[in-house]
Amino acid sequence: MPTRERLVDRVVTGASAVLAYAKEHLSTQEKLVLAGHQQTSDALLEAVLRVAARGEVAASGIGSDGTYAHGSPTSGAGGGAPGEPGTAPDPEALVRASQGGLTTRMEQLLPALVAALTAMTALDKQVTKSSSLVILANLADVKEWREAMGTAPAIAGLSEAALLRLPRWVEAASARVATMVDQPPRDRQLMDRTLASEAAVSKRLRATRPEVADLGRAARLGAVVDPGAAASGPGRPASGPGEGWHAVLFQQEELRLSLFAPSLGAIGKVSEQRIAKALTKL
Repeated sequence: MPTRERLVDRVVTGASAVLAYAKEHLSTQEKLVLAGHQQTSDALLEAVLRVAARGEVAASGIGSDGTYAHGSPTSGAGGGAPGEPGTAPDPEALVRASQGGLTTRMEQLLPALVAALTAMTALDKQVTKSSSLVILANLADVKEWREAMGTAPAIAGLSEAALLRLPRWVEAASARVATMVDQPPRDRQLMDRTLASEAAVSKRLRATRPEVADLGRAARLGAVVDPGAAASGPGRPASGPGEGWHAVLFQQEELRLSLFAPSLGAIGKVSEQRIAKALTKL
């Protein structure tokens, strides 16, 4: 487990009051949606809490190695706690400082989770109804992606930006299933392109960040989230792809949207060529 994730563990462990507050203030519709997807009580709420905690720790300037990457930013979640690049934070101080922003972050992230889960219900129904032998391999790719991104453990591994974008990625998967029934060869061609790009990303990731390469698709995004990532305000999640490895992995998901459901609108200009070019800089 990356060192930063151990700090996230400590923040989550000390945030039972935040979790209780979020649970208490759920709307009836939110409760129904969560209940329909949780295999264990509060699993998805706990997943969002972990994403929020990861955002707090990263916003404090903590890199994946558990030390300050660039020094702690004055606008970060850590309340401007001092930290020189390369030094480790005081875990207790970090936990205390992180508590203040968790509630706001969860409030920002929960609607995205509910929207994503609602879209997943529709996606699951589409996949179940689509049973043609011609598209079995295509559907297998969709189901593999959904499993890698849509379970509680997977969601717990996401970055904030990825969770906020997840509803649109699920919508793109649904649009793909609707289209592949009528155009199996075209879908296969697009799938081959995405898989080739993803293979190149995985190969480069294994060469440069082997500790991240073995993580799941969702957890990779959380593991490489930018320390000190810009946000809309203290305690609020960053919604953009950022830079470095997080940007590449984020664009990997946007590439699927761009190819299979271009009408949904990708964030920025996304293509296999742009991803390949970005890889040469990492």
